[in-house]
Amino acid sequence: MKRPGFITNSLRLALFGSGLVLAAPVLAVQTVDSHGNVGYSTAAECDAAVAAGTAKFYEPFTSHPPLKRDGEANVKQGKLSDGGADYVRGACDIGVGRSQERDGVSRALIGTYVPYSPSMPVNIYTDAKDNIVRLSMQKCDNNFSGNMPRPVGVAIASGTECFANVAIGPRFETKTEQIVKVPATKRFDVVPATTRTVTEQVLVQPEMKRQVPVPATLKTVTEQVMVTPETKRFIPIPATMKTVTEQVLVQPETKRFIPVPATMKTVTEQVLVSPEFKRQIPVPGTTKTVTETIVVRPESVREEPIAATFKTVTETVMTKPESKRIEVVPATFKTVTEQVVATPERKELKVVPAVFEDRQETVLDRPATTRVETIAPTFRTVTEQVLVTPETIRYEPIEIPTRIVSEQVMATPASSRLETIPSTTKTVTDRVLVREASKRLETVPAVFETVTERVRVADKALEWKKGRAWISQALTVRPAKGFAVGADGRVDGAKVDAASAAPIATTTPTGTPVSAAAAAAAGINLAPGAIIGKDDDVWCLVEIPERFETITRQVLKTPASVREVEVAAEYATVERQVSDRAAATRTVEIPATFQTVTRTVIDVERLKTLGYKFDEKGDIIATPNGERVLRAASIAGWTGSVSGGKAGAPGVAAAGAAATSAAGQSNAIAQRSAGAASGIEGYVREVKVAAVFKNESRQVVDKPASVRTIEVPATFKSVKSRVMVKPAATEEIVIPATFKTVTRQVVDTPASSREIVIPAEFRTVERRVVDTPASTKKITVPAETQQVSRQVIDKPASFREEVVPAVFKTETRQVVDRPASFREETVPAVFKTETRQIVDKPASFREETVPAVFKTETRQIVDKPASFREETIPAVFKTETRQVVEKAAATREVEVPAVFETISTQVKVADATIERRSVLCESNATAQKLREIQIALKEAGFDPGRIDGVIRPSMMQAVTRFQQAKNLPIDDGRAINIATVRALKVSPN
Repeated sequence: MKRPGFITNSLRLALFGSGLVLAAPVLAVQTVDSHGNVGYSTAAECDAAVAAGTAKFYEPFTSHPPLKRDGEANVKQGKLSDGGADYVRGACDIGVGRSQERDGVSRALIGTYVPYSPSMPVNIYTDAKDNIVRLSMQKCDNNFSGNMPRPVGVAIASGTECFANVAIGPRFETKTEQIVKVPATKRFDVVPATTRTVTEQVLVQPEMKRQVPVPATLKTVTEQVMVTPETKRFIPIPATMKTVTEQVLVQPETKRFIPVPATMKTVTEQVLVSPEFKRQIPVPGTTKTVTETIVVRPESVREEPIAATFKTVTETVMTKPESKRIEVVPATFKTVTEQVVATPERKELKVVPAVFEDRQETVLDRPATTRVETIAPTFRTVTEQVLVTPETIRYEPIEIPTRIVSEQVMATPASSRLETIPSTTKTVTDRVLVREASKRLETVPAVFETVTERVRVADKALEWKKGRAWISQALTVRPAKGFAVGADGRVDGAKVDAASAAPIATTTPTGTPVSAAAAAAAGINLAPGAIIGKDDDVWCLVEIPERFETITRQVLKTPASVREVEVAAEYATVERQVSDRAAATRTVEIPATFQTVTRTVIDVERLKTLGYKFDEKGDIIATPNGERVLRAASIAGWTGSVSGGKAGAPGVAAAGAAATSAAGQSNAIAQRSAGAASGIEGYVREVKVAAVFKNESRQVVDKPASVRTIEVPATFKSVKSRVMVKPAATEEIVIPATFKTVTRQVVDTPASSREIVIPAEFRTVERRVVDTPASTKKITVPAETQQVSRQVIDKPASFREEVVPAVFKTETRQVVDRPASFREETVPAVFKTETRQIVDKPASFREETVPAVFKTETRQIVDKPASFREETIPAVFKTETRQVVEKAAATREVEVPAVFETISTQVKVADATIERRSVLCESNATAQKLREIQIALKEAGFDPGRIDGVIRPSMMQAVTRFQQAKNLPIDDGRAINIATVRALKVSPN
């Protein structure tokens, strides 16, 4: 039954998409319709009747199948009480009329509060996450006042109030955190030595004693005098030698590590080949042929990576700080000669002692040796391309009957790697001089580790796709008629894939096209050439999954540091490793690996049985419904891997198989038999994802480490020895006073010390730094269109949902049972036998006595012998001032704090929810009320478009912006909640 003004409301809701959730006015009297259903004038009366058990619950009297709306993924049957705990006692909902292509209650009960039993059969509509979003009467699929009826006992804010379930999107917050940009390090500063001035007495000439002669007194005596005194002579006895044999250490005992290879074990596991999914089996409708321009490939944007550039910076780092050492300057001596009286002049028989003379000769102090000095290896930086992500291919197959075939495919292509042949060394033993005690600063390089992580580059989103090829993936299917795109290019918050929205198409409930005059009367401006009621296509709301990328980066594990190493001074016999053969590299070929891949190909016989159409070459050209089918190889840009298509569909390769090039696949197709029976490709669309490379720099040996031998010359020293020239004898001689020349060493220059500055040591290092960070650039791929004639739906087909179970396969692979390790092996010491001569009995002397010879003589003898008086000569000192080290030079460790960088990220703090809200009722949504809301939005700075009391997308977009700005509940363009109406200072009644 038609009602006045119905066309106006229908057109208004068609432009609004899913429509504003509205309700009818409340009648003031209790009403009974022609079917015996009862409506109460107020919600309180209805609640009281239900509580008392006197209410007559509503019984539907029409019949309609379920009809899903936008955002509704599934529908199931149940009872009203299954809608939530609020419906245990039932519902008292205000009656509404026809909307969204379905009726409400009978006309007599519109505006009254109708009681509904908790056991009333209802259709339960859920979204993709299985959340309940709407209820309708099961028998007729009739509407309640909102998405959910009003439960018994829910308070009414005013005389009339309507409710709606509104989808609340996820909520994000900005999280700020500090990350380490430059890690904390340490540096060593040199603390110079401090000195002080000391003044001290220095001995110039030591204290000594001299002998002052006292002359002797003589007397005459006769006596036996000794002509030759008894003497002793020493007869040398030569040393005897003996031969000894002993073991000499050639090479000390060492230890070496022998690699123990890892052991592997075979494990068998179930691998998911094809996940369980649902497919829609079409129930054919009636079609008619239309000619139109379709988008073969929609306009898209691809991101092309721009690799980071690097530059080499050279810097000088200190390897050894400047220091000072104190060197002792020994004292110098000079020889002085002076005459002293040895004996007074006299006559006597005296023994002429043996004559000795001093001889000076040079003897070997330290034999000539050699010392070995290590020449450090030099390195150079090489840059090479490293594969980050291999080339892959994404398929989008169609759902058609298949069969399983197996084939060998390349898993990894043949390649090569550089293998380092380590240098070999040999052990040599020699005597080297270890440097005098000192300290050196040793640089400990920073340690980095490679971290691989997945980064989300695109969020999950909803997108409208045009064409029936998307129906199997669609959350919601909507006909093109009445499909209007907002000014922001979106419909119900989801972006539209096509370049522009389809022309406005609106019909009456009976399917009769609305005239342009009726549209103009309703305040609707149709686009030029718009065909009212022409059903030319469908739109599908498809969920675009999240997209991730794997990135690998270097993170600092241990910062570079400097450590101080004590170097002791000593001479020692050391064993050292010298290079026997320099390190080198060799290229090792890595063969390609293959694996058996089970893939699904088209079952041609079953296709023919099902009614698919083929051309003379055996290619599928149309489905039983007349839809056009294209061979995958004929689509531009096809390259042959899988990403995004359902596993098990035609042309989908097994996970892990390497993608072949587009040219190679085209050649393979050309070489085999044509037609769908060849099974080498599917009827799909595929997208090639290019391989990603990155530049990596590494250090390689430019010149290996080596050693050089430096000759250390022998040193000699002078030794003095006394040699007897003439043996002792006795003779009578006149002995005049004798003088002797005394030669002695005196201090010429006292010992001192001097401070020598040892300069700091530096070395120049080169390192690579990022000059330009890696980025991406977006390249627009234009859409491709073509003129096609196709069958369109005259009467919509429906779908039956069928669950396709998951497919698993058993895979056997090798895993590490015990990781590779090293075992320690002791290399025994090496000895050699040496024979040498050693002293068995050292040389000695035998003492022999020579008797004295006497004769009688009269002579003057000393009565009182001459003597000497000892006289002390005091020491001579002088005052000297010199600098001495009070505190030696040292180094100190200074903490260099880390540098942090602040980054901000979006963090989800709340998931999407469904909220039941009080919204503006249809009875109050008059043209005047809507005009008041539009004026209030305009005055608040939110342009709703034309001020004419008609609901348009521009008005609802302005409402959403106002709700966001005022922190009000957001209805996402589906309704206007009461809180927003009151915030605009407009009465909701």
